Amino acid sequence: MRDTKEKLTLTTVVLHWVVAFGMISLIILGIYMTENHAYTLYPIHKSFGVILLFIVLFRTVWRFVNKLPKPVRQYTSLELLLSKIVHYSLIIGTLLIPISGIAMSTFSGHGVQLFNFVLIESNINPTEPGKVIALNTFLAETASFIHVISNYIVMFCISLHILAALKHHFYDGDTVLKRMLGQRI
Repeated sequence: MRDTKEKLTLTTVVLHWVVAFGMISLIILGIYMTENHAYTLYPIHKSFGVILLFIVLFRTVWRFVNKLPKPVRQYTSLELLLSKIVHYSLIIGTLLIPISGIAMSTFSGHGVQLFNFVLIESNINPTEPGKVIALNTFLAETASFIHVISNYIVMFCISLHILAALKHHFYDGDTVLKRMLGQRI
């Protein structure tokens, strides 16, 4: 089954909302962790980030197979262009955030766990077992930079995306938001 102008598939709708909720939650958690030095939350953040990466990968493949949804009505060229820029920025950003997070954790020597299952071993310092040794500081810092910048871009695009959905629904009176809620239009 494929998305149509009148109705999006249940898969499209569920993937959209799971990724949206997951990204927003992990961004908020990430901000909280860094602002409050809440190091005990990092394993939870990383675990849900790994899970979300797999969902995002599936959603990305799904989106490219199904293409972006067709507009529900005629829009200006500028609206269509902005829509594509925001949608593709969100797709790329939702991929870059978890990938750069995993790279940052790996190259900094902290490894990656999915809850208690080790995916990538930490590089434990043999002389100080409570500490780790970075595998590559430059790559860890580069991944950290990409992680932070991608988060800002995604937060900005999510804001634009929400504002556009509200504009479509309340100002334009069209059915974009209803369709994204799984309703037939």
